[in-house]
Amino acid sequence: MQNVIQGKSKSQKEKPKIAAINYAIISACRPRSFISPIQLEVGVHLHCKFGSRYLIDVLHSLLVCSSYNEAIGYLNCGQSGGEFKMVLIFASLTK
Repeated sequence: MQNVIQGKSKSQKEKPKIAAINYAIISACRPRSFISPIQLEVGVHLHCKFGSRYLIDVLHSLLVCSSYNEAIGYLNCGQSGGEFKMVLIFASLTK
């Protein structure tokens, strides 16, 4: 576990996976005070792609993405500056 926390991995392909696992562990321990950027991006991407609240709620209960309210709140807060650009770290996990 110490190697995972310090980021000592064998290859560059493992780093996004390790980051996703680390964020899932931290958000499971402190769900109200920590919003994972990876989980938030996944929640926003699922909302934009499918628009399904049920899908996001099920994946949120499995700690895969942020809650539906957090994803909607991010979209509505105006941080995108009118042009929605999202860097999907999670996309590298699916390749």
